Amino acid sequence: MPTMAKPWKHPDSGIYYHRIEVPKDIREAIGKQWIKTSLKTKNFSEAKRLFALQYAQTQSLFEQARSKVSLTPKDIEVLSQRWFEGALRDIEEEGNQHLYLVGYEGGGVGDVNDHIADALELGYERQHKCVGGFVSQVLADNGVLLLEGSEDYQRLTEKICWRFLELSKLALDRHYDDWVLPRFSGHN
Repeated sequence: MPTMAKPWKHPDSGIYYHRIEVPKDIREAIGKQWIKTSLKTKNFSEAKRLFALQYAQTQSLFEQARSKVSLTPKDIEVLSQRWFEGALRDIEEEGNQHLYLVGYEGGGVGDVNDHIADALELGYERQHKCVGGFVSQVLADNGVLLLEGSEDYQRLTEKICWRFLELSKLALDRHYDDWVLPRFSGHN
């Protein structure tokens, strides 16, 4: 009789994890044998609740891998535009331009655009360091599951990096009290 999936407790830290073996038929598509995510709790009751949520997301990812669902260029554009519009509202209505000024540790106000431009030139790994948190958020907000590092994930990361470059220019203007709304070029 198969055992039911349940939270795994790390023997040293006592923190519970969602730890699931990837089925053999989709390991190549997923790119790993195990999916392991910290549930960030030592409380078993809380871990069970969080595990159920994570388990459902993992099963959805497995289903997506089996059905070979992918995002079209239009899907990528729509997701990046949704993120951009939300971030623009955050700057314009909430005054949170500071959130779009710093892209790297130690990055100053004036050099964030250089970091983003470098990331766009240097490829996915650098882009992910720059906007990975934004990509994760837009996927979560829109209920889209993509495996980090997959082709679609990389395309979305690049697109959001372009949009982040536009936003950082706007945020820098706002930082220096220039409130004229610029025209955006809509890269790639």
